[in-house]
Amino acid sequence: MAISSVTVKQLRFFVHVVDAGSISQAARELNVAQTALGLQVRKLEEILDTQLLLREPSGIRPTDAGRFVCERGRQIVQGVDSLSDEVRTFAADEVREVQIGMAPSLLHGVGAQAVLREREALPGIHLHLVEGARERLISGLETGEFQFIFTHDLVSDGTIRAVPVLRQPLGLVTAPGAAGAAPDVTLAEALQTDIIVRGETAHAVDIVSKAAADLGLKPNFAFEIDSLSVMSQVIRQFDATTIVTTDLVADEVARGELEVRRIVDPPLELTLAFGMRAADPPGRADFLLLGFLDALIDEFCRTVHGEERRLAHLTSLAVPDFPSAAQ
Repeated sequence: MAISSVTVKQLRFFVHVVDAGSISQAARELNVAQTALGLQVRKLEEILDTQLLLREPSGIRPTDAGRFVCERGRQIVQGVDSLSDEVRTFAADEVREVQIGMAPSLLHGVGAQAVLREREALPGIHLHLVEGARERLISGLETGEFQFIFTHDLVSDGTIRAVPVLRQPLGLVTAPGAAGAAPDVTLAEALQTDIIVRGETAHAVDIVSKAAADLGLKPNFAFEIDSLSVMSQVIRQFDATTIVTTDLVADEVARGELEVRRIVDPPLELTLAFGMRAADPPGRADFLLLGFLDALIDEFCRTVHGEERRLAHLTSLAVPDFPSAAQ
């Protein structure tokens, strides 16, 4: 029998059987007869001409071929499930609203370009980019407010899958001319200045505080200002400084309003990660969106960081395509 006879139903049933660990349990969860479910699995084995399951007294477990078919079948099923959403979007002119939470440094770097290019690059999708502090973004992802987030030093757990995408250095931001001839500054030297703390970037403050403690030093956090424009004004007028990701002030530096000195001994950096709900991974419907975000981040790296700071690409997380039943 030709492999083209494999059906999505057979793959869906097979994946469910592997996940459940037994045909009887899968039948109860799917609300189908155990004999009918077992028949579909046996048909799949016949079509592929290979044994997919080892049947044991305690249940079933997949063979090596079975594990491969399960993983590929899972991708195919996810792709098929997403197809109806895509068809509704394009056939009925529905607009898919996507909420994405972003750390301030990334939103400042790619937000304007995302808005300018969204309509042409993402037909049928409307992005809502929301700036927020790390804990705010994580909470929003967990509650379903955001579909995806970008925030610093995010780690995977039972509910969130995190993928590091970009390394962002921390720098000492000063008024123009204050940096002098030296482009670098030690952390000990940086800590001697009056430092502005941004409440929405508290994670950077934690990194600085820990590094200072390792040196036996204490930072002089003299001000707390959340507004970037007010922070810039205080730095220029009152000889204050701040320690933030250099991306956050790239525009002000380009205009000559601020200067940044690279912190060395030790160098400090944050890792920007892409976060998604573990139970709701991106599928084929998200592939175009993730590619759009990838392109923006790549361009951002080329103009600000250098491509060596890029850690991963988002399109590898989504299912780009799936074979039809006739293939």
